[in-house]
Amino acid sequence: METQQVNSQISAFGLRLFKELPTNSNLIFSPASIYLALAMAGLGSNSQTLQEFKDVLGFENPQQFAKEVSNATQLLLTKSEGIQTRIANKIYSGLPNLKAEYQTMMKESFNSPVEQVNFKTEYEQVRLTINKWVEEVTNDKIKDLLQSGTLTPSTVMVLVNAIYFKGNWDEQFPKHNTYKSEFNVSANSTVQVDYMSIEKKYPYFENDSCQYVQIPYKGKEYMMEVILPKESVALSQVEGDFSQQVLHDLRQNAHETKINLGLPKFKIEDPSANSLKFILSKLGLKKCFQGDADFSGMDESKEIFIDDVVHKAMIEVNEEGAEAAAATAILMRCLMMEFNPEVRCTRPFLYTISHKPTGSILFMGRVNNPAESK
Repeated sequence: METQQVNSQISAFGLRLFKELPTNSNLIFSPASIYLALAMAGLGSNSQTLQEFKDVLGFENPQQFAKEVSNATQLLLTKSEGIQTRIANKIYSGLPNLKAEYQTMMKESFNSPVEQVNFKTEYEQVRLTINKWVEEVTNDKIKDLLQSGTLTPSTVMVLVNAIYFKGNWDEQFPKHNTYKSEFNVSANSTVQVDYMSIEKKYPYFENDSCQYVQIPYKGKEYMMEVILPKESVALSQVEGDFSQQVLHDLRQNAHETKINLGLPKFKIEDPSANSLKFILSKLGLKKCFQGDADFSGMDESKEIFIDDVVHKAMIEVNEEGAEAAAATAILMRCLMMEFNPEVRCTRPFLYTISHKPTGSILFMGRVNNPAESK
């Protein structure tokens, strides 16, 4: 697999995932973040589990794939003035025997350090540590990736990817051109929004179903692509027909054309991380979520599996440019992990005094405040 093929596979994976995501609301997600996190997990798998990762991520040789992922990631880290891109990976492991070969591959191909942690007794502190790392990588744009209760004493490893992008437009929208107007949410509903406005040449193409515009960022390595359905065409129809080939054709046919562009300012962010377990299962990743998954490339026990894959993203677009961030965490558990549940009555609770042989309740009550006697 060549480097360009990895980038192509990221796009193909993203488009397949897009088809499975909710269609009735604003949406932001990062195909690259999810793909890279899954690649880290897949390269630690074997047998049928590995085959499913190969099919979904589009690779054949794991060692070659690892090298090309490294090269592909470097291509995305542009050094252009006015552009910031960060892609970072990290592994938090509670496994005592995480294979040295796997750790070496993660370090060399994903620049991912392995931090040894104690999930069994410090899972809540580990959660906060992971969240803090994600915040640092994403310039504080992704907070609380892992909600309270996400990690438990049976968690044995968390693989994390975080991506941050901030880019200034190659030519910024003049702020004095920004105006308020209606946005047609549906045939019967409109909202007032701020529209950025500019008249200039952009790569542009239109066909019977949509108008396509490329808006370049500084250095022109990155661009925002806007696909606007024609007035008589529903967005659902354009999305239904959308594919890697359709996107390729739009890009190939776009030519510098002077247009009047009106683009709404917008900000979209997930209030909390979304579980991707069900969607990834629909795409073909099934074995990795089951108790008989084979992650013997990480640990010989063959008793670890993926409990969940969570993802959170945001984007903000204004006259100056765009800022976007995302993070993905793969939560792994051990099938045979034994732990002592912790019961600390630090909040109101119910109690009874009962006769065990008969089940009769002699006394019953609640404790709202143990410092009070009534």
